[in-house]
Amino acid sequence: MTVEFSDADADVSTPAPAAMEREKGVETAVPMTPSERKRALTKSQSYHAPHSMLTVSLSSSSQKLISKPRQRQKWGDTQMLPHVNWGDLFFDLFYVGAAFNLSSILIDQPTGRGLLYFFGCFFPIMMIWLDKLFYDSRFAANDDAVHRIQEVAIIIALATAVLHIRPVGILGNPEEYADMLAFSTALFIASILHVARYVEILIWVDGEPAAKGVARAELGYRGIPSLFYLGAAIFSGIQFYTNQHDDYHRFLAGDNIYDTNETTYPYTNTTTLTYKEETKKADDGLSINDLPIFLCFAVPLVYYGMLWIRILYCMPGGGRHKQFSVPMNIDFVIHRYGEWTMLMLGEAILSLLIVDLALSPEYYLTFYAGIGSVILLQYMHFRSQPSHADGHAMRRHKNAGVFFSSLQQIYSAALVILGSSYKMLLLEYTYEDAQDHRRQLAGGGGDGGPASFSTENRRQRVANLFGGSLAVVWLTSDMMILAHKGVEKNVNRCYQSGARKHYSKGFVILIMLRGALIVCAATLSFYVTDPEEIALLGLAGIVAQVILRAMGSTLSSHSGSSHDLQNTTDDKKWPNISHGRTKEDDCAIEGEA
Repeated sequence: MTVEFSDADADVSTPAPAAMEREKGVETAVPMTPSERKRALTKSQSYHAPHSMLTVSLSSSSQKLISKPRQRQKWGDTQMLPHVNWGDLFFDLFYVGAAFNLSSILIDQPTGRGLLYFFGCFFPIMMIWLDKLFYDSRFAANDDAVHRIQEVAIIIALATAVLHIRPVGILGNPEEYADMLAFSTALFIASILHVARYVEILIWVDGEPAAKGVARAELGYRGIPSLFYLGAAIFSGIQFYTNQHDDYHRFLAGDNIYDTNETTYPYTNTTTLTYKEETKKADDGLSINDLPIFLCFAVPLVYYGMLWIRILYCMPGGGRHKQFSVPMNIDFVIHRYGEWTMLMLGEAILSLLIVDLALSPEYYLTFYAGIGSVILLQYMHFRSQPSHADGHAMRRHKNAGVFFSSLQQIYSAALVILGSSYKMLLLEYTYEDAQDHRRQLAGGGGDGGPASFSTENRRQRVANLFGGSLAVVWLTSDMMILAHKGVEKNVNRCYQSGARKHYSKGFVILIMLRGALIVCAATLSFYVTDPEEIALLGLAGIVAQVILRAMGSTLSSHSGSSHDLQNTTDDKKWPNISHGRTKEDDCAIEGEA
């Protein structure tokens, strides 16, 4: 089957499904019936897009070298969720390893410096995923040789960056290890490949003129911060190769540059010589060697800071921003964000399952408390997030959309830290003594690891990470709910039905209790450091959150408020069930097939 794109055919082309809906007078968010959509899709198999001279063949016998990317939809088009893309799922697999390697940073160094390296690796890695998400939600590259090579190159750059996510003692020592050099270089290459996508949009694209405006903006907002990656790579390279050169000359001079004691090299079971121990200390102190991670961390901060300024203050309101922007496929973004959240929750599952065993009741009690907590966190997340574009923050307002996107990133980082904390709680039962750092799948960092701390100090640090991350998860989850419906509509839920001047005491109490739970989680480490008690209290807090949210939905349905936080019909459904559809229109499609 061949789809022709030609100027000559522009006047006689068969309209696309979205165009057919506009001819019917159907507005955004009012879709065609399934039978009408099927007929429209059948008619649109020979859809001709104007202003293009390319012929794109969908058959395997004719493979194009390169073809124009296409704009997915225009403002006002009825958006249709694309089919599952196996390439996206394959791309996500690399983030399973990324999340696990990121957790090893905190497990090895539960310190302030460890958090710095965690954030400095997490947000740039997530930025690669977001780059792909926001591009794919607005544009579609055809299946040609050049775009295939580009996708493979991005995956290779991502894989290289993930491979070199190492503990602080390695990333923070660019003089001896090349991991920071490789990590920052891979990030820079991935960023340049992303910029190249928009260079292509700027040169040629099947779409509206606003598409090229979006490309110019993206080049400016992303191209400049990407130079920070290059700066991190240059600094790390100078540190590494200068030190190697100096050591070589010292070796020729007969100086012993190695320790006399043999130690185990990180991530291996072999024994080899390492550099002097004082150059490998990883603690809360900072040094010039930490400059590369600061530069990597600065890229997402600068980029999203510029994005916030552009969307909040530079774009006109009242819908006029549509003249300068390209719409995203919101349903596609919701779907991908759901898959991303599953990846972050999956890291918590891996942390609980891939760990040394300790045959004690306390160990298994902590384990099952962790498993129950992750199950309820998954339920709580998908129950509170809208499943359709019309209820999402990105459809409600441009400011709400960028606010939600920022919250999602903080929420994701907190989930990974929480999952790491569960593993650290279980590891407490596997240490034979304070100096016995047991095996972990991702290995240690060559700096003593968590066993370098006293038991009391180590447990205090783990409790700080657990309580803080749990509080951030709850807080960002509530803030995302506010972003979806807006502050005004959520405040209106606090009023009694038919009595605008009187607050509902039930709602006020529920809000106060949810706020109190967040405060309790944030201060949990002040009172409790025992692993078993922390896990059980965390589970109790999550159960309380689920109950309070269910009570809020019940009060909304009983009050008859039209300002419900979520769709009350969807609230009553368990979010893990795919409910069957037996509507007449669906049956009609099967009958016509």
